Amino acid sequence: MTKHEGELLNLLTETQAIMGRLFSHRARDLGLTRPQWRVLGQLSRRNGLTQKELCELTGIAPSPLGKIVDQLEAKGFVERRDDAHDRRVNRLHVTEAVQPIIGPARQLARELERAAMQGLPSGASLLDQLARLRDSLGELAELEFLSDKS
Repeated sequence: MTKHEGELLNLLTETQAIMGRLFSHRARDLGLTRPQWRVLGQLSRRNGLTQKELCELTGIAPSPLGKIVDQLEAKGFVERRDDAHDRRVNRLHVTEAVQPIIGPARQLARELERAAMQGLPSGASLLDQLARLRDSLGELAELEFLSDKS
């Protein structure tokens, strides 16, 4: 048994929390928190998502996500637009006002990732392994949730 066996979820959660605090601290001059960047980062790549889609991509629950979107909307970074096919649905779009922040925030995230990976024996391999872990767990969750619906 290894030192951390059975601790994967704790280690991933603690790692994410530390990286989130570091990002928020470093991004304070940009006026962004880590949760706000998670939303903006997704929307800058996939503009026009619904809040439900954004919940799934970011792992942020609906209520806190709604508050984050409200904050970003108040800053003029995001706007809600009616869906062309379903008037009950809003689509979220980044605005031109956020464009000067996207590049520096993305660079900050890359620098933080490089700093976190520094000193690890095989950083790229670790990222590949984590991506495979995410995909495997995603497939498992999808199968499990599908079987719950049956």
